[in-house]
Amino acid sequence: MKLKLALIFVIPVLLLIGVGVIRLLPAEMTYSYALNTIWDITLPKDYHLSFEETEFGRDGTRYAVLVFDEEPTEFLLDIGFEVAPNETFQTILNDTIEDTNDFDIPAPYMPNWENEYQWINLYIISDGDYLTYKGEDKDFHSLRNLYMVYFMETKTLIVCQRYI
Repeated sequence: MKLKLALIFVIPVLLLIGVGVIRLLPAEMTYSYALNTIWDITLPKDYHLSFEETEFGRDGTRYAVLVFDEEPTEFLLDIGFEVAPNETFQTILNDTIEDTNDFDIPAPYMPNWENEYQWINLYIISDGDYLTYKGEDKDFHSLRNLYMVYFMETKTLIVCQRYI
């Protein structure tokens, strides 16, 4: 009986401590860590997190806007961003954002498709393996997608992660 009472007290305290430690970390650190852990993508260090919106819970959609001090040319090449504009990608990303009812993304943080951009869409096919989507199928959706679009003029990277 004493053990049960002790566990009832100790477990919530440990959870609160864990949440407190995570909240003390800079947003950039936790965001960069999540991107690296799930997608094995290491962001350059010279950015700041300008905006972030996350659906509640583990599954769902996470949307972030990162602004770089310098153009992350090496990062864009290493990841394999596409240079040519792609209307299908625009539609898929716009639909993903619109499907997320919990999001209230102000206009300055939305993609501006009139500006020059580079893009990539990664999706997970099994644990630890992912592929790059470069097709023209507007109806394509995986259970786990990573959409990234980089706008050269503003040095802004929009990252939208979708988990279902």
